[in-house]
Amino acid sequence: MLAALSRCEEALAAAEEAVRLLRALAAARPDAFTPDLAGSLNNLSMWLCVLGRREEALATAEEAVCLYRTLAAARPDTFAADLARSLRVLGNLHGETGKADLAIETLAEGVRLLTPLFAAVPAAVAGMMRGLVQSYIRQCETAGREPDTELLGPVFAEFERLNASEENK
Repeated sequence: MLAALSRCEEALAAAEEAVRLLRALAAARPDAFTPDLAGSLNNLSMWLCVLGRREEALATAEEAVCLYRTLAAARPDTFAADLARSLRVLGNLHGETGKADLAIETLAEGVRLLTPLFAAVPAAVAGMMRGLVQSYIRQCETAGREPDTELLGPVFAEFERLNASEENK
């Protein structure tokens, strides 16, 4: 709500407070609160970036990815999409800090991770996949590299199937 009112500094303070509180809760009950902590770290990294604190944002996003990696390793069906979303945040931050190759690698990992879920339930994650692919292509363009057609081929095919099924409704 603070963001909607353009009160970015206050939004950052609220995000920092949420992370502080969730760190304590996750320390006491990791199974219950680590997912919320990881999500709050993503939010915090966004606000740090908005306010020009990109290196802090990058470190915070890396921590979120680390937590989601652990969660997704234990329960991939539950946390793979969250990890992919976090990889997009991290990839975009790598790009904003001039690390185009690392951005491309991170975003490609997110696309690879989300592709099986996208094939299984395309409508559920289409927006997330679209954002990942757009970020990946943008970073490839920035680096003067061609996007990996093997990576994107199945994704584009699924988007075509999804679009065709929506047109036939």
